[in-house]
Amino acid sequence: MKLTIEQRLQKAHFAVIHNIKFCALGGVVMFGKREIVDSDVTAYTNGRDVKYGRKFIASLTDPELRFLVLHENYHKAYRHLSTWKHLFKKNPKLSNKACDYVINLALHDLDADEGFIKLPQGG
Repeated sequence: MKLTIEQRLQKAHFAVIHNIKFCALGGVVMFGKREIVDSDVTAYTNGRDVKYGRKFIASLTDPELRFLVLHENYHKAYRHLSTWKHLFKKNPKLSNKACDYVINLALHDLDADEGFIKLPQGG
């Protein structure tokens, strides 16, 4: 049976919450709303809610989708949008890239080739 995009996203959230390495992030993952949008976005957060692009999710494998879920929720956990608000006002693209780099490096180190998560192409 093929899962819908909504079901795949829910499955990824549950997998993250139940993984021994990432279960401490469960409260952050469950905080706020998550929504799938039909625009050409990948995913983004306002620090509380997360929006995921339908087409982007459809292009991801399950490990890549779990990476995406973790990535967006680490933005929330690290409070990037409030802590670095002054930097985001000066240069939003550069600030986001810097925060993304920190998160992606941390996730890479946490998984250490175990295969639970995988950085999506171009991430």
